[in-house]
Amino acid sequence: ASGRILAESQMENVKKQTYAFSYDPVPISTDFVGYSAAIHVDNMRNGHIQKITVTIKRQGKDIETLESYKVNR
Repeated sequence: ASGRILAESQMENVKKQTYAFSYDPVPISTDFVGYSAAIHVDNMRNGHIQKITVTIKRQGKDIETLESYKVNR
């Protein structure tokens, strides 16, 4: 459950940011020791649509992946 919450939080943050070719993960609270986040961006459709993948790791192992899309408007 913690991994899902962290992934959703990271994705919400990306969606609030100005459209860019990459996004940095928000630092994870010290309440979640051993967790880290990575954000991967696939630029599609002439750079106007992105597939965003957020991966949450715990002690170096993938535990949650969340995908969504972002459109440059």
